Amino acid sequence: MPAEQPSSARRRDSPTSNSVSGWACLPALCLKRSVKPGDRVAYLGVNTHRLMEAYYGVLEAGAILVPLNIRLAPAELSYVLNDAGATVLFIEQPFIPLVESFRESLSTVRMFVQLDGAPGAGWLARDNYETLLSRATPHRADVALIDEDGVAEIFYTSGTSARPKG
Repeated sequence: MPAEQPSSARRRDSPTSNSVSGWACLPALCLKRSVKPGDRVAYLGVNTHRLMEAYYGVLEAGAILVPLNIRLAPAELSYVLNDAGATVLFIEQPFIPLVESFRESLSTVRMFVQLDGAPGAGWLARDNYETLLSRATPHRADVALIDEDGVAEIFYTSGTSARPKG
């Protein structure tokens, strides 16, 4: 039986094939893209292996994950991103038109990264998430240095009685 391929050689679109590599590369990707400890990194997409990678990778980069509810209205998503102070937004392809509808109202997001497919809009990062990950060097944070009392994630309510609250 042949030896198992290193995770970096496996297909990236499989939920089990390369998640560990994604967890290891995402912090390096974030740090390379000027995400500083404490920065908020938002994610707009359905539950896939990429979201799991974000849960681990963003935290290892010292940043704070802001997972977004895909059922929020454009004005609510804009509010959440501005209120959270997100500087990076990872977006799945089906949500690009939604983000385009409120993008100009965002005051803190300085980088938009498409998770899947080829970025077509000029305001998106030139390379998608998978391409950026494939170029990143794996990185593992020293977990002993991570403040266990620090903010890891910010979740927002749906705002049924007013604006979403985080």
